[in-house]
Amino acid sequence: MLALWRGQDPDSMLSRKYNARAIRLLKDMVETSDENESDVVLITIIALQFREALVAHRKLRQVDGSHQRGAYAVVTHRKSTGFRTPASKKLLQEVRSTMVSEAIRTRQPVIMDPAVWDDPDPLPISPASDLDRIAIDLAQLQALYERYKTTLQIGFANGQKALTDEDVGVMASFKRAATTIDQRLQVWAGSQSSYFAPCRVPAHEVPGSVRKAGLYGDFCNVYPSVQLAGVWHAYNSYRLILVKMTLCADQTVQDLREEGSHDVILPPSDSWRKTATETLQHCFDEICAAIPFHLGSRVGYGSIHDFSNTASIDYPWPLPEKNPYICHQPSDTEPDEEYTKYRNIIPLNPDERKRQNIAMGGYNILGPMAFLLGLAGEPLDMTGVRGDDVLRLGSLLRQGQMPWLIGQWQRVLKLHRIGRGHGAGAGGGKQGVAANSTARPTNMVVTRGLEGELEREVAAVKKAMELSFGV
Repeated sequence: MLALWRGQDPDSMLSRKYNARAIRLLKDMVETSDENESDVVLITIIALQFREALVAHRKLRQVDGSHQRGAYAVVTHRKSTGFRTPASKKLLQEVRSTMVSEAIRTRQPVIMDPAVWDDPDPLPISPASDLDRIAIDLAQLQALYERYKTTLQIGFANGQKALTDEDVGVMASFKRAATTIDQRLQVWAGSQSSYFAPCRVPAHEVPGSVRKAGLYGDFCNVYPSVQLAGVWHAYNSYRLILVKMTLCADQTVQDLREEGSHDVILPPSDSWRKTATETLQHCFDEICAAIPFHLGSRVGYGSIHDFSNTASIDYPWPLPEKNPYICHQPSDTEPDEEYTKYRNIIPLNPDERKRQNIAMGGYNILGPMAFLLGLAGEPLDMTGVRGDDVLRLGSLLRQGQMPWLIGQWQRVLKLHRIGRGHGAGAGGGKQGVAANSTARPTNMVVTRGLEGELEREVAAVKKAMELSFGV
C-alpha cells in the first residue's frame, strides 16, 4: 500500500520478500493441527489475498484466487460450527460474502455447502449478511438466466426464427422471480436505520471544490464509512442485474412478437416498461451520486502527501443539524464502545473519515463504476442474432449520464495511476465532469457497446476484481 501511494510498483522485490515469508509462516501454521483451525490462519489468508487484490488493481490483471480458495477450504474444514466467538463469526460472514459476490461477478450459482452455510448459533447482527442471503437467490437466478440465454442463442444460431410458447413462458418466469427478489431487496433497504443508510446532501451544501470536481445532478449521497457505502453499491447493483434480466426478456419478446402471439403468456405493458426503466435510471443515479463521497475534490494523481495535507482536500458531509450518523442522547455524548456495540459501526471523527476516503474511497468505487459501464453496453436482445444493430441498456439511461460517468472513470484511474495516462482537468475534459455542478451533460446517449480503450479498461478492471477480497 505504501508503494502505491508513492507511485511505485506495489509488486516490488521488497513486497514479494515479505509476501513469501508470510506464505511460508502460513504453511507452517496450517501443518500444525492446533493452529489450522485458528482465526489467525483465516485472517492471514484474507490479508494475503488483499495484497494480491491491490496488485491486481494497480496492474489491471486478474487475481489467481489461490488465497481465496484457501479461505474457502479453511471455512469448509472448520465448518460453521467451528466459529464460536463473535470475532470468528464475523470472519465467517466476510468469507461467505466474498463467496456470494464472486458467484454474482462470474454469473455462477452459489454452492450451498451445509458445512459453510448451516448456523447452529445466531450470528452477529449484520445488514450486509442479511443482504447476502437475498443475493444468494439472485446469484442462482442469474446463473439460470445466463444458461438459458446461451441455449437460446445456440438455437437461433442454428436456424430458429421465432420464440416458442415455452421460450416466452421461461422469460415470464424470469420476470416474476426477478420481481420477487427485487421486492425483498427493497424491504431490506427500507428496514435499515438512518445511521446505516445513505444520507442525501443537496448541491448547495456540498463544498464548491467537490462540485467543481464532479457532481451528477443536484445532490450527492454520503455514508457512515467507505465499507458501508460498498454495501449500498452492492444493493443497487443487485437491483440493476434484476431489472436488466426483465428488460432483456421483455425486449426480446417484443422484437420477435407476431400480432397477438404470446400476449396471454407475457402481455405487453407500457406502464411496466416505464417503471422498469425508471428503476434502471434510479439505481444508476444512486451509484453516480456516491462518487463525490468517494473522491471528494481530488482530481490529480494521488500521492502519499495527501495524508499530510488533508486540510486542502474537501469531502461532502451532512450539516451537523442534518447528520443522521450522530447519536442524539439527552447527555449529548455516547461512549465509543457503546456506540460501536449498538450500531456495529466504528465512529470516525472528521479527519479519520477524510483519511479513510483518501486511502480507500477511489478503490472502493472503481468496481461499481466498472459494473455500470459494462452494464450499459449489454444488449437488450437475448438471441444474439442482431449483432451490432441492437438496442443496449445504455440507451435507456438519462441523456448525458454516460459521458459524465466516463469522465469520472478517467478521473479515478488517473487518481490511482491505473491504466493509460489521462489529461489534466477534472475527469477528462468537456465530456467528463460538468462545469455546472447541477447540470447533466446532454450530448450523448449510449446505443452501442463500449469501444476501444474504454472497453479494454472496463474489462480489465472487472477481471482484476473477479476474485478480490475487500475491494
